[in-house]
Amino acid sequence: LVGVVAFDGRAVSMRTPRAAAITDVALDSVVTGRDGTDVAGALRTAARLIPPDAAGRIVLISDGVATGDSVLEAAQEVAGARTGRAPVAVDVVPIEYEVGSEVLIEAVEAPGTAQAEATVPVRVRLRSAGPARGTLQLLYDGEPVNLTGPDVAGTGARLSLAAGVRDVTAAVPLVAGRLHRFEAVWEPDPAAAADTSPENNRAAGFTITPAAGRVAILGDVATGEPDLLADTLRSADIAVDVLVPQAAPTTLLDWQPYDLVISRDAGADDLSAASERALVAHVTQVGAGFVMLGGPRGFAAGGWKGSEIAEILPVDLDVPDRLVLPRAAVVMILDKSGSMGQSVLGSARSQQAIANEAAARALASLDSRDLVGVIAFSSGTDVVVELGPNDDPRGAGARVRSIAPGGGTFLVPAMELAQRQLAGVEADSKHVVVLTDGQSVNPEQLPRLAAVMADEGIRVSTIAVGDGADSDNLAQIASAGGGRAYRVVDPTTLPRILVNAVTIERRPNIREQPFAPVVADATSDLLAGVPSVGAGLPTLRGIVLTERRDDPGVTDALLAPDGLPVLSHWNAGLGRVAAFTSDAGVWARDWADSPVYAAFWTQLARRLARPGDAAPYELRMERAGDDLRLVIEAVGEDGVPIDGLDARATVFDPGGASSDVTLPQVGPGRYEAVVAADGSGVFLAVAQPTRSGRALTPSLAGVAVDDGIEYRSLSSDRGTLERVAQATGGRVLTLDDASAAAMFRRDGVQPRRALTPLTESLLLIAVLALLVDIGTRRVAWDRWVSRDFGVEARRVAAEVTRDRTKQASEAIAGLRKREPKPEPQVSGVGFDTADAVKLAREARERRMRDQMQASRRATESGASQPVDRGDAGAPKPDADSGGAGDLLAAKRRATRQYDQSDD
Repeated sequence: LVGVVAFDGRAVSMRTPRAAAITDVALDSVVTGRDGTDVAGALRTAARLIPPDAAGRIVLISDGVATGDSVLEAAQEVAGARTGRAPVAVDVVPIEYEVGSEVLIEAVEAPGTAQAEATVPVRVRLRSAGPARGTLQLLYDGEPVNLTGPDVAGTGARLSLAAGVRDVTAAVPLVAGRLHRFEAVWEPDPAAAADTSPENNRAAGFTITPAAGRVAILGDVATGEPDLLADTLRSADIAVDVLVPQAAPTTLLDWQPYDLVISRDAGADDLSAASERALVAHVTQVGAGFVMLGGPRGFAAGGWKGSEIAEILPVDLDVPDRLVLPRAAVVMILDKSGSMGQSVLGSARSQQAIANEAAARALASLDSRDLVGVIAFSSGTDVVVELGPNDDPRGAGARVRSIAPGGGTFLVPAMELAQRQLAGVEADSKHVVVLTDGQSVNPEQLPRLAAVMADEGIRVSTIAVGDGADSDNLAQIASAGGGRAYRVVDPTTLPRILVNAVTIERRPNIREQPFAPVVADATSDLLAGVPSVGAGLPTLRGIVLTERRDDPGVTDALLAPDGLPVLSHWNAGLGRVAAFTSDAGVWARDWADSPVYAAFWTQLARRLARPGDAAPYELRMERAGDDLRLVIEAVGEDGVPIDGLDARATVFDPGGASSDVTLPQVGPGRYEAVVAADGSGVFLAVAQPTRSGRALTPSLAGVAVDDGIEYRSLSSDRGTLERVAQATGGRVLTLDDASAAAMFRRDGVQPRRALTPLTESLLLIAVLALLVDIGTRRVAWDRWVSRDFGVEARRVAAEVTRDRTKQASEAIAGLRKREPKPEPQVSGVGFDTADAVKLAREARERRMRDQMQASRRATESGASQPVDRGDAGAPKPDADSGGAGDLLAAKRRATRQYDQSDD
């Protein structure tokens, strides 16, 4: 059995062990996109794949230059020294190399935090394998830093390097702002020796300062229209950046310049999943503020229902039950052919996984009153979600996420099934969305079918994924079906596009009627200092319908006259979040003409923004070999160390995943912890210490781990591979002679003892035996035998029956011919009187003879006692005669009875 594990910064099982060739495994198409070389993870993954009833051997093909966990520790686990499992030998095949001419930038070291507008030292560390010449450039926020000195023209530093390490340090004055990025670039001279790996010629670092942050507004205004909200905030000396939602930051670090984010008419499909996830972490973990405004793309009208951002809003996006919505019926048809199993952009995710996730997210964005259905097709058609009310989007989403690829592409039956499903329902809007990455069988039938569906009131839209999709035909289908055609080159954008495709324009979610908001909680700090709060606020001309969230932490400051939320706010993690269900433009024209507008939005921005208070401690994150060290140094204003803190922090890796860390105290006012640096990129830490149960101001720090971490080594590490083989009882092999490798030799491979329980087998046998027994009892087996055998059996049975019947008849006749014997008769009692007298006399004479004989025997034996015969002459027994006396007494009574009868 042969299995395959491929690995870069993460190990992936390419194939479980099976008896087949491995030539069909495309190793170059399945990479996780994570920098590094996770040898330890590969060994553990391979060991888990070995079946428990088979002996195993691992063949590790690598250069031995590993990142992440200790390779030797993983080897010891595989060898059974730590886990108690059956040991597995690891054979190693070293791939050896040594770079003779190479310059790499090992690190850009800048202080993680600094005071605003301070001058900070930035050190660039270079390492050269041999003599080299070139230019070192240092960029600060994309602009070059002068490394040649004030009296020398130019910016980059010309360097001649010898073999070894060289540091270049520059003093960089910081400008206003919170986040400061540095990047070093090595540019080798063309005439110098070749530089083999350009990937290691760049490295980055950054510094964070406690300067006042900015406000980001997601969503631009129409061309030529004034930006009333942005202009109002800028007039109050608040720095504002207006961002296109599709280009919003996608990492937590990129969100750091913004203390407040305002979503203005930005829909859920406008924001990528990475941007949304990073924004939520920026609010809940770092403490930034967030405001969502109403409008045609706000709240449920913009498809935000079921999103991560919806979870942190202080209002519920389900439309109130008392408002009647027209229902929409949506059927999604998802391709699950074999080609959907392809990986996306070199990642471990397939097109199928992304399509499934997109469909699940689309289900969550629809209203509970909508009718939704999901059909998956390949060579056949499967109904994944029956067409019905969207009352369980989580359960339906789980079923959709389980769709697996395999088979051909036959779209016609799936569309016909969707047509039949929608023909039987009543809905104000019927919509079919087709997603495929291939070319269907019988494509000429599809536009005609879409036209028929359009005539029946069913709109058909299409999404073409990848280069293999029949984009032209899908566009014709959408045109004939009255829908839209989407062309997707990057499958990672599928969730946004599919949500946009199934989102029905819900005007009932929006009520455009003038109303005067009512102050429900005048103690809200967002209303402090706003004119007309007590006398009545100006009219708003529209609102997006939401429901009040039943949570004691929510403050409903403004309500509509019918009780719907207008302004609500609460704390979400470390940040503050507000929902203003009207807008700051068209619907707020009456506010703009009064002093209320500027006072309200300025107050809201300042109150919700992340506070700029300095923390009473310093947080640092620094490199510690292949790991990261977190350090908190807490000193009071009097210079006395602060002991006894409950020091906790959350660490975010470059992919956005977070982990909680506790920093134990290691000295006066000093707290430390070491965390693994898995991969390359920017690592951030947010400290959230508490003192005597009181939370202190959170602080942020970070460090950049060089991109291209696997390119930092200039030679292979054969020694590590040899130690792995030694620790596991394996061999060191080469690829030069495949026959000598003998990977399947059993030398050094210890047999495994496998115990297989018989419970399931015995239960199966018992069930089969029961079925056979029931069948034997219940089945008329004579119906299954031959006709001749049945005829003969019936003939023999008939003959036996006739013979026995004849014998029985004769016996009965013989019995009837016999004469009965006469019975003796006595008058009145069945006997004759003369016979009775004769019998009585004979009996009396017989008894008398017996008594005489008994008396004679008694005399001869010397008995001295006289015999009293009484009236009948019978001997009288002694008192001690026992049983004999009783017998004589009985005889006397019998004699008297006979005498009386004689008389």
